[in-house]
Amino acid sequence: ATRWERALRLLLEAHSQGPAPDAFTYGTALSACEKGAQWLHALCLLEMADLSGIELNIVHFATAISASRGAGRWECALSLLSKIESRGIQSNIIAYNAAISACDSGGEWTRALYLIESLCSRVLELNVVSMSSACSACQKGAQWQQAISLLQKVLTQSIETSEIMYGSAIGASAEAMCWDQALCMLRDMQELDMEPSVIAYSVAIEACNARCMWDMALLMVHDVVLRAVECDLQIFAAAIRACELGTHWDRALSILGDVQQRGLQLNIIVYNAAIAAVGNLHQWRWACWLFNSIRSIALTPDVISFNTAISSCGKGDAALWMYALDLLRDMQREAELTPDLITYNATISACEKARHWAG
Repeated sequence: ATRWERALRLLLEAHSQGPAPDAFTYGTALSACEKGAQWLHALCLLEMADLSGIELNIVHFATAISASRGAGRWECALSLLSKIESRGIQSNIIAYNAAISACDSGGEWTRALYLIESLCSRVLELNVVSMSSACSACQKGAQWQQAISLLQKVLTQSIETSEIMYGSAIGASAEAMCWDQALCMLRDMQELDMEPSVIAYSVAIEACNARCMWDMALLMVHDVVLRAVECDLQIFAAAIRACELGTHWDRALSILGDVQQRGLQLNIIVYNAAIAAVGNLHQWRWACWLFNSIRSIALTPDVISFNTAISSCGKGDAALWMYALDLLRDMQREAELTPDLITYNATISACEKARHWAG
């Protein structure tokens, strides 16, 4: 049995055999339910305590709200917060933080912001947990302006900042394609000697790519390596796209080699980025070689893999039209994939270059 199951069994035994459980007993059982994200059992415990005449305090309610947060039940968290006020119990920052975090988990950014305002009106001191959860909720709701506004409030009120807070604001800005804002906040993090997360770096590199600032994107990749940040494949895929923008197909291949040297398991997204980089830069031999080696590293080509390989045929020798048609046939027969408009346009382009109109 799990910890929360054992706690509930002991509580029920105490009810039936004695001694009668008190406020501390219920608090311990609630804590076990919190750790197990058993929000419904936590609610039942509060109800049982009420019926038994136990005087519930803010700790009991905050623990139940935290259990709701772990289960993503924001409605339950807000209901419990309301019940605290209706009973005249003095709320605290722990209960509010748990409720804000529950709203974050549920993507309820408007309610998260409402709770932040409620905190301010109740003269409860905002902290890094409150603001980080609210920023995260704004990111999930693609509310970049709200996320930045929260970050500015943190800075003006001398509240401790966090990597999560900055990362959420950077992510929200990127999702809204506000690349300049994203880059500005990454620079702020570095000036504050904060360690940007892998996600923050990935977003910033994509921001540079969107602004055709490929040289800055590659500098960021170099910065990631120097800071010994634990890289993920998303960063390397973005770096390969930067190489394509900067017409450095050889560096794209070098980065692909770096991924393997680091012992990271390549995925099809990174491989497709490399095929596109060399293919779009007229290195069709490398593009074809990479495509043909996909299965040798236990990956399965997808529609994008075929599209990029076929597209590279249109940028190479005129004689490649036959290979483009072979890829189209393999895509349908062996890979059992459905070609899209990009597939057919790329194949037609390869045939047109060879003046070969009949398939």
